[in-house]
Amino acid sequence: MNATVLTWLVRRAGIPFDATIWVPKTGTVDDAKAEARREHGPNAQAVRRPGDPHWTELETS
Repeated sequence: MNATVLTWLVRRAGIPFDATIWVPKTGTVDDAKAEARREHGPNAQAVRRPGDPHWTELETS
């Protein structure tokens, strides 16, 4: 099964944008927040920059 995902930046307290997460394109902001916290700790924040050409949609299988 193929799924289109979006890359979100992850920011943690005192550490600027040092990680990324993939969230399904159909996912919500709350889904991204939950994934960031699950992967990177309770203080992680998910940030999407859709106008940034370096963070694009990816097709996964």
